[in-house]
Amino acid sequence: MPLPDLNQRESEIKKHLKRNTLAAGLFITAGFSLLIPAFSLRGTKFDYQQFCFRPPEEKPCQGEQIKRGISWLVALEVSNSQKFQEKVTLLDTIPAQNPNAGIYGLVSGGFFLGALLLSKRGTNRLEDDLDVIVSNKEILLFERHLQQQQHLNLKTHQTLLQEDYLKSQLERGYGEQKYYEMSEPERSLAAQEQLRVEQLKQANFNLQLAAISNQTTKEELETTEHQAKIDKIQRINSKNSPSLPNSSSKKLSEITKLLQEHEGGWLYTLCTTRKVLIIEGEQGSFKSYTAALIAFFRFHLKGHKLGWIVDSDYHQNKHKAWKILQKLGVEAYGANKNGEGIKAGIERFLEGIKIRDEDSSDVETIIFDELTTYGDYPECEEVAKSFMKFALSAPRKAAYGLIAITHAMTNEGTGKGTGMAATRKRGTLHLLLHADNDYNPTFKGVLNGFKDDSGQLLEDLPVTLPDWFRQA
Repeated sequence: MPLPDLNQRESEIKKHLKRNTLAAGLFITAGFSLLIPAFSLRGTKFDYQQFCFRPPEEKPCQGEQIKRGISWLVALEVSNSQKFQEKVTLLDTIPAQNPNAGIYGLVSGGFFLGALLLSKRGTNRLEDDLDVIVSNKEILLFERHLQQQQHLNLKTHQTLLQEDYLKSQLERGYGEQKYYEMSEPERSLAAQEQLRVEQLKQANFNLQLAAISNQTTKEELETTEHQAKIDKIQRINSKNSPSLPNSSSKKLSEITKLLQEHEGGWLYTLCTTRKVLIIEGEQGSFKSYTAALIAFFRFHLKGHKLGWIVDSDYHQNKHKAWKILQKLGVEAYGANKNGEGIKAGIERFLEGIKIRDEDSSDVETIIFDELTTYGDYPECEEVAKSFMKFALSAPRKAAYGLIAITHAMTNEGTGKGTGMAATRKRGTLHLLLHADNDYNPTFKGVLNGFKDDSGQLLEDLPVTLPDWFRQA
């Protein structure tokens, strides 16, 4: 069934065309009804003037001497020609029997013109909205095709079941008939062969079951060994530095204190605010890991839900950068370089800022990674520009905490969008992280858009990520 909004638009189009058609029909009917008196052969349409060419002092005009002409033409000739005036005697005036024929003709033409304009207007409306009607028809055709396919599949399945049933009945009847025709030794031999077949089937089943059991045991053993290695690494890390809590290793109050005391509390601000956060850096600079940890802390410290992640490399980062977020339930778009997926994630954001508000909606953290590549996908080249148009101003009112990750703060680096030049002045946080020559993170960077306790904006603030934050 077509979408409700498409159905509504098609219904409006049909109503509009129906109204246009009815109005045009009435105009045409009125025009034809006025054509009858306008071009009727019955009755004169003009006043006629009788006259003759005998002077008035002679005998009165009679018979064929009496002429007649259209009154205004005769009067015009009398006024323009002295000779005609001297020779003519004007007689009686014959009034027109159908004097309004010309008016009827003009009004009839006006009705026909109105019908043409209405028809043109309806045609233009139909051409403008033809895509809606075609889309609806395509959906209906697709639904009918699905129904036909479903009917065909059910019919095919029914036929196969009937065929299997008939085969089994024939085989059973044939077997019974053959059994009755066998001698006693032959029956005994057949019974032994059937027993061997059943034993072979059971042995094959037991073999498959044992193989599955062995594989399961092997996987469980590998999982146990892997978990033991993880526990060992975690114990080593816990000796070297205070580790992040998964929810039990440290209390939230302790984590809050660590965040607030680190370098003036800039990291605490990033982990609790809803300001748009842009994380910039080259490959290996710990950008995605930092975004994941910030989203993780926003969930535990402020109750900000995790909305979704748009990442063309999600299939590679799922168990790396985004591993810590898996327990929160991750919805991801764009994995495996899927341009349609990236487009869907962006369109979800654009739709969200239309229908959500900060008073009635829960705060959600949404992450857009690999922003640099969005404009390279033909499927989302245009929608990426729309995204950047609203990404800086719309998230707050829609109760979104947006984190964008890019390699460069340029038009190319922001999905080929525009409007990024004044990012620092528009109430966003911009964290630039560095990496060494071998793509290893230095855990150092520069922060812009951060304000101190007095509200003073600190430009190009040098920052570092603490050890316990890096190892989370």
